[in-house]
Amino acid sequence: MNSFYRLQSIFRDVFSNPRLVLTEDMAMSNFDEWDSVAMVHVILAAEAEFGVRFNTDEVATASSVADIIKIIDGHLNQL
Repeated sequence: MNSFYRLQSIFRDVFSNPRLVLTEDMAMSNFDEWDSVAMVHVILAAEAEFGVRFNTDEVATASSVADIIKIIDGHLNQL
């Protein structure tokens, strides 16, 4: 399973919506339920799922699905 679909599973869990379909342009600004608390849950779950650690700058600048995927893939490529 690629990063995108693994991240979709995380979002479905965090937002308690098993039918949620992610798109790369989904962002905090256009998804009302995605607030700062939900972002913490997404980041923590992504770190656990992918075995990576987001640094403070990455957390501060991530605001969309595309941003999160880029960060995850960047960490995975360093392994």
